[in-house]
Amino acid sequence: MDFDKKTDWQTLQAIERQAMKAVIENIAVETLFDDTNARSRFDLSQIESDTIRVVKIGKYDASACCGAHVLRTGAIGTIRFIDLESKKDGTRIHFAAGAKALEFSQTETATLRELRKMSKCSTLELPVILQKALDQSRSLAKEVDRLHGSMLPSFVAAAQMTQIGASKVGVQVDAVANKYAGKLAALIAEKIDGTGIVVSGCNVAISSKTLDAREILQKLRRALGGKGGGSPRSANGRLEKTVTSEQIVEIIKVE
Repeated sequence: MDFDKKTDWQTLQAIERQAMKAVIENIAVETLFDDTNARSRFDLSQIESDTIRVVKIGKYDASACCGAHVLRTGAIGTIRFIDLESKKDGTRIHFAAGAKALEFSQTETATLRELRKMSKCSTLELPVILQKALDQSRSLAKEVDRLHGSMLPSFVAAAQMTQIGASKVGVQVDAVANKYAGKLAALIAEKIDGTGIVVSGCNVAISSKTLDAREILQKLRRALGGKGGGSPRSANGRLEKTVTSEQIVEIIKVE
């Protein structure tokens, strides 16, 4: 359901309570005709008909409508707002009613129950516990990144070395995460004044001061499949197969 205005979750909760109040009261739903006080999203004067159908729900609402309706509000059972999302200048509301609302509530309750058991806390404490866990996870990820960065020089020294013509080539496979592959390749190339090739998973980064990085990547793509591109000094791609340092050396030595 789309609204042409912005709203927030607190407002939706208030609307949900009001809607459920009308459901619990089990109000008769009346069908009237030509009620001049009826609300409509359209200009009723433009409708080519002498009769306007109006659906009235007690004191809560009276609107021009041509849709199907229950006889009493109690037949709806339950109304649950599930989510909201921003849409241009308005808001899209996701909700469920009747058996679907019960199904959603039971799934949500079961999920919360499992989370309470895992975290050994109450439902109200869950947001604080989850936020604490996320903060710790981010902090650990930053520390891992820092350690990876500090270990790059040792990975440079441990690179498998080979020679292509007069050019030195250093190869390192699965030593670092993909985010560090380009940096490690550049460090290898700088250290040996030649070419650095780093593979992380199926991602490959090539940095070169001597050979054409694009040609090296093309050789790897021909042998292993994949895609990518770059310049003579730097190239990046993704291979279709995993590979070892020894295989990389064999492939790039092929004329």
